[in-house]
Amino acid sequence: MKYEPMLAENGNLSLLNSTEHVFEPKMDGSRCILEKRGRRVYMLNRIGQDISYIFPRIKQEVEEYQEEFVLDGEIICYNENGMPDHRLLMRREQAANKMEIDMRANAIPATLVVFDVLELNNKKLTNEPIEERKKILRQLIHETPHVERIIFTEEGNALWDLIKKNKMEGVMAKVKKSKYHPGERTNDWIKIKNGKSIDAVVIGYTTGKSRNVDSFNALILGLYKKGTLIKVGKVETGWDDEASKYILAKMTPLKTKEEDKVQLLKPELVCEIDYLELTKEKELRAPVFKRLRHKPADKCTWAQLE
Repeated sequence: MKYEPMLAENGNLSLLNSTEHVFEPKMDGSRCILEKRGRRVYMLNRIGQDISYIFPRIKQEVEEYQEEFVLDGEIICYNENGMPDHRLLMRREQAANKMEIDMRANAIPATLVVFDVLELNNKKLTNEPIEERKKILRQLIHETPHVERIIFTEEGNALWDLIKKNKMEGVMAKVKKSKYHPGERTNDWIKIKNGKSIDAVVIGYTTGKSRNVDSFNALILGLYKKGTLIKVGKVETGWDDEASKYILAKMTPLKTKEEDKVQLLKPELVCEIDYLELTKEKELRAPVFKRLRHKPADKCTWAQLE
């Protein structure tokens, strides 16, 4: 059975006072549904691609388990301060061949942070309350260098203080006794962000030259509103030379026509953008590129701004 990840609604700080939720740090990584069937391990991203070959150390450690299971978690890379760093993770995801993958696996270790278990030894657990799933997870996962369990607490405000202090992504609030709803976005899970960000579709880019290498100056961004893709501005910062080459390589197969000095793209590539606020013209103010996302483009909707 293939599982789609359960998704969260947006929430606000008032929820941190709730006694009806458990709270987890929102990790700054890539979502992963991990399936272990016999000795075979599959690590599926948001669009169902198996990315286990990019993270061989995680795969090897999970292969050593005797049990079969399906886990939900986040792949992250810790920086020198012990904090999740999306830029390091993007460098891992940029590896193009086995030699690069092996080199970066050693230089930039990745960790699977597990926060849920959906199945154990062919027994479906999605209808079990979250407290029971957490208990099973605690008994199942013995932490190794590249696999660990998420921390969780009933003290939402105390966790938020730590998130703010360490400039982490945010907090997840999950309703006590709630079930796991594969592929659904429900109020049983709420994300409380530390700052503003959205997932946007890259609908085009402006061209440029940098150090005699093909490059781009800005990414043109869009969101879907009632089925129509609407421009919400452009982003001109947030990538280095290596990331620029990687982004351009992802965009090149999607090129369509050029219009008003903008290279238009098929609306398939998704990126995460930090921003300050929305302007009167309904465009992003002070946007900064954060990373590419493995996410269906049609899920990038205007509702993120409402």
